[in-house]
Amino acid sequence: MISPKSVISVQRLHKNLWWYSVANILLTMVTLYTKDMVWLIAGSVLGLLYWISRYFIDHPNISFPQSPANALTLLRICLLVMTTMMSPGITLFEAGVLYSIICLGDILDGYVARKLNMTTLIGEYLDKETDALFVLMSTTVLYLTGHAGRWVIGLGLIRYIYFTGMYFFITPDQKEIKDPGQSTLQYFVCEHIILFSAAWYFFKIIVDNCCWFNPLFFYQSCAY
Repeated sequence: MISPKSVISVQRLHKNLWWYSVANILLTMVTLYTKDMVWLIAGSVLGLLYWISRYFIDHPNISFPQSPANALTLLRICLLVMTTMMSPGITLFEAGVLYSIICLGDILDGYVARKLNMTTLIGEYLDKETDALFVLMSTTVLYLTGHAGRWVIGLGLIRYIYFTGMYFFITPDQKEIKDPGQSTLQYFVCEHIILFSAAWYFFKIIVDNCCWFNPLFFYQSCAY
């Protein structure tokens, strides 16, 4: 439960997040239909910026970004957008490394918030939504690049489907019930990308450079 002074704030935050969740589900459908990540990137980031800005507009006494941990979370969002935009032009291994840095940032911003004793309502929700956006964008990249089937999109949408339904069951004075498995999903996707791509990368090096795997290389070596 939260203090009565925060009830209206949480109500508005939940309402904005509900619309944001619905929008992300629709944007994902459009992205799958058009095969163009621009829809998801532009729409989700604009929606994220909208509800963040609304929170600070509703609380003029709070300065943006309110804490160093929130600033780190915003940096994670920037890196996530950059990595997703670059995904068609980089290898899956390189994308996996960048996504892993984003996962490490998730650990760091939480540590900083607790260490400085500066945990905030907006920081808590911002961290959740950044994690959810990470899972959605990375799973969509996996599907569009042909490294996973359409089933992986379901993992990316779990958070948004969960919140759109849960919104109607939480009371005005109640913070969001913690959605199960969100962090687990984030690290599962990150490990899937980097382990799969690393294995493929090193296997390719072996095939291209070792004569016992590459008959052409062996023939050329014997010829000289």
